[in-house]
Amino acid sequence: MRIAKYRLFNNPGMAQFVKGVATRAGKRSTAAAKARLSINFVITDYYRGAINDVIYMIVRNAESVKVSILCVDGKLLESGPATRSSSGLWNYHAVIRNPDFPGTKVLILATDSHGNQQESVEPVL
Repeated sequence: MRIAKYRLFNNPGMAQFVKGVATRAGKRSTAAAKARLSINFVITDYYRGAINDVIYMIVRNAESVKVSILCVDGKLLESGPATRSSSGLWNYHAVIRNPDFPGTKVLILATDSHGNQQESVEPVL
């Protein structure tokens, strides 16, 4: 074993090869991690079932975010695109009054530039 290590790491050509492979693999995994679509956080504290109530979302690497609000019985109440603020925070303003908002669910569908989608369902308490 000692001889094999000596030959591998004391050979200048092999050391370059091993170093290059490690660097390329590291760059690839870092780039993939940066470009991954993720719904990190959904804030429903400001949604109380009234018109113009706001739902905030922290979504990374998304081109578009669609928000759907589902009633207690599971029927679609409203749906529409969220807008991104200058700080990168996504928000959606409700356009329909929701009289039975406790127990309502918010469905978030995020899409990135490659067409990949991620979905999250959050209850409104």
